[in-house]
Amino acid sequence: MSTTHDLEDTNASPCDFVSQEMQCNLGDSVRDALFAVDPQGTFIRHPPKPFQLDTDVTPDSQLFQTIHMGAAVVDTRRWKLVMDGMVEQPLTVSLAQLLHMPKETITAFHECYGSPIAPPTTALWRIGNVVWAGVSLRKLLELAGPVAAAKYVWSEGFDSGIFAGVTADRYQKDLKAMSREVLLAYEINGARPSKERGGPVRLIVPGWRGTNSTKWLCHSHSRTAALRARSQQNSTMKLTPPILRTHD
Repeated sequence: MSTTHDLEDTNASPCDFVSQEMQCNLGDSVRDALFAVDPQGTFIRHPPKPFQLDTDVTPDSQLFQTIHMGAAVVDTRRWKLVMDGMVEQPLTVSLAQLLHMPKETITAFHECYGSPIAPPTTALWRIGNVVWAGVSLRKLLELAGPVAAAKYVWSEGFDSGIFAGVTADRYQKDLKAMSREVLLAYEINGARPSKERGGPVRLIVPGWRGTNSTKWLCHSHSRTAALRARSQQNSTMKLTPPILRTHD
């Protein structure tokens, strides 16, 4: 997967947008913004054949779509991202605050791996080239200040349900949070992501399986150990920065 980057305001920092409102209020439930999971269950929308994709950027209507446990219906007015765990300063960020932070844009090529619980023995030809925009997760983590013992960051999404015979009350994944290209994405091809795309805010983790790009994101917590859950699907991402994949 290749990515390009564009930072709209290189002199700004998330610190410039910090207010007392961003202090983490642990008395509020992070999942209060969830209305429902609708529809429930697995859904796959197949794209056109690769030779039928004739634009540099794949329109959302032609981009493949995969949902494992159902689509979360989220109240954008109540949405917030809580960042806690092994950090010096836990944070709560609203959507309005996120939209006022320095915006980064990446162009990422996506190819569907297939089932996350089966080996990739067959080429599915689900591909697309997408422009994502949002806020660098690394910069928000730096603001929260992970302590030295924090080696992993777990992400949590609003979706829940049954996948591969396992019932989960939430989706969780750990990730390579300190890479520059990891985004808290609130735009796809210049538009807000739909419910089916994981809106209002989702993770985008270029270069890794799509299951690492947590949809309907609501919680990020720093930990000493990797996540051991079925939704983790044996794919681990450390806090330590990996090699950045870019092209000119």
